[in-house]
Amino acid sequence: MTKATKESIHSMTGFGSARSLLPQGEILAEVKSVNGKNLETRLSLPRGFFAMEPDIRKLIREKLTRGSLQLQLTVPGSREFFFALSEERLSKLSEKLKAQCERLGLKPEGNIDTLLRLLQLEREEDAQEPECEAEAVLKCVEEALDKLVESRALEGRKLQEDLLARLPVLESIVEKIRELAPGVVSDYRERLFKQLKELSQTSGVAFDPVRTLTEVGIFSEKADIEEELTRLNCHFELYRNTLQEGGVIGRRLDFITQEAFREITTCGNKASNAEISGLVVKMKEELEKMREQAQNIE
Repeated sequence: MTKATKESIHSMTGFGSARSLLPQGEILAEVKSVNGKNLETRLSLPRGFFAMEPDIRKLIREKLTRGSLQLQLTVPGSREFFFALSEERLSKLSEKLKAQCERLGLKPEGNIDTLLRLLQLEREEDAQEPECEAEAVLKCVEEALDKLVESRALEGRKLQEDLLARLPVLESIVEKIRELAPGVVSDYRERLFKQLKELSQTSGVAFDPVRTLTEVGIFSEKADIEEELTRLNCHFELYRNTLQEGGVIGRRLDFITQEAFREITTCGNKASNAEISGLVVKMKEELEKMREQAQNIE
């Protein structure tokens, strides 16, 4: 029976966005992330909102621990909203321009460029004092981050299922190698006795059977891979337990995979057998796929 996961496993790949309304327009927060060794954050903030960067970075650190993240914040006064003008808004600006000109005794000669410039100045003026909007902006950013975390958790569950499904394959390879391992020594003994017998018949020199058996014993010790196979199974069990415990486990999974690579490489070097060598290659292929998957886990 499999243990229930104690904590969610999160991928480092995901996307989240959120919108909110201010008195003068809409806020849009978009955040995406990919895998990274540490938490690396790039922010794209409109002019007038740079002072909010420490608060936004603090919010990100509270939500995430690893990943390369890019957050873009679009607020009133930015280019995207500046061009999103309705006919009603243009009409109001035109009336405002005419009223100002009449009050000052000027002849209104405004065109669309003048209206756009007025809107830009108006929005830039609003953006100079973002303190009153800070709470709404941070709330919007937090909502986008929550959606990012949700998407990373969904991807993390898929990675967990995939990795857990690969472990039985690796364990079955270990058992096949264990079954083949005794044959390595017996094959060596047979080859050695055959070669010595042929050499004895050719040269007429008799070889000491005791010394020959001693040589077989030395080879048997060098070719013994039982310890490595036992450690491999321990690594796979630790890998499974780590996946089931959940949390921030990406680095730990990577370390366990490296140790498994080391053990199976030793098996291949010690057991000079064609079938075992083929199984060693197969296991390395599976481990490499697992390492690539685990590199996306937070």
